[in-house]
Amino acid sequence: MDKRKSKMQIVYDFFKSEIESGSYLPGELFPSEAHIASQFNVSRPTIAKAKNLLREQGFIAKKKGYGTIVASNKQLNKRQEFKFGVLIPSIGATGIFEPIWGMIADRSSANGFKLVVNEENFSLMWGRGGGNSEHSGKNAELLARKYADEGVDGIFFAPLELTEDADEINQKVVEICKDAEIPVVLLDNDLVDYPQAGDWDLVCLDHVEAGYTVAKHLIDTGCKKIIFLTAEYVARTIYKRIVGARMAVEQSGLPAEALEIITIRWSKDDDVIKKLKNIPDADSLICFNDTPAATLIPKLLADGYHIPADFKIIGFDDSSYAELLKIPLSSYRQPCEAIAENAVKMLLTRIENPDLPPRILSIRGELVPRESTVVTNL
Repeated sequence: MDKRKSKMQIVYDFFKSEIESGSYLPGELFPSEAHIASQFNVSRPTIAKAKNLLREQGFIAKKKGYGTIVASNKQLNKRQEFKFGVLIPSIGATGIFEPIWGMIADRSSANGFKLVVNEENFSLMWGRGGGNSEHSGKNAELLARKYADEGVDGIFFAPLELTEDADEINQKVVEICKDAEIPVVLLDNDLVDYPQAGDWDLVCLDHVEAGYTVAKHLIDTGCKKIIFLTAEYVARTIYKRIVGARMAVEQSGLPAEALEIITIRWSKDDDVIKKLKNIPDADSLICFNDTPAATLIPKLLADGYHIPADFKIIGFDDSSYAELLKIPLSSYRQPCEAIAENAVKMLLTRIENPDLPPRILSIRGELVPRESTVVTNL
């Protein structure tokens, strides 16, 4: 066996190759788990994972009263013809959407679909500064119509944020998709306020757990007065994080006022330091993502704050620059790979089962503590 691959991947690759080469004919009974276990010396759970992946990608199927069979050539050819679009108008607003887009692209070949990518599409999604551009909303609507005209089979859509008309634009985008009967999987952000559930499939970080974990980390390091920095027109995900942070405060036995919310205008040069000084007992700051945290660290230091000795700061996303700052930033890492992988699965499943109810899959990330919240002994 190739030691560089997992046992599940080896089993999957073997049978995928055999089916594609015609060694197993359409309608033929797929080998039993006992036979596969003997052939590859692997466990039943490993076989089950490989079969699930083959089934999700249309290589095998269950036949009632018969067992697992090799899919027909028609099924395989249909899967290979899928065309998907990616629509991320806020791609410049955080550090997570670019890797998610790349990971979706990486999975296109293995999952039998292709992304509709060309210079014009790139320009509309990337060319004008992401979520901070006044053109982002117009571009999002134009790209949605373009995808509809091109007859894509599905769209991965990360709703626009940080602009006043974001909700209106996002609704226009999904209405275009609905009118064209194009299934949509939302990436990380819903179109309705929590705890409501929307009408579209959604794959996202478990934002409530993330907010809880970040706040609990600060409390465990001795913080008694936590400020949560948010912004006007942020994604609805931020409100979930605040809910989680409130739960951590409540469960710790601290009073409700131990968590205070500060809202800034993202497009303006708000004086966050001045607002913090109006809260003299504040000892920590949770930023809605890493970008404001990175901007604030040098300002806090210049104003006499001692990080992390008497003031701690933490963000979300674990952006590529987080550990490179003058004081490396603690952050909650987004599970970008898992979001991309499950978004692909969800869109393929939605196409094959259009009558399924809307689904939400929340995926846990990981806290990455660094010097901005952890006192190190030199």
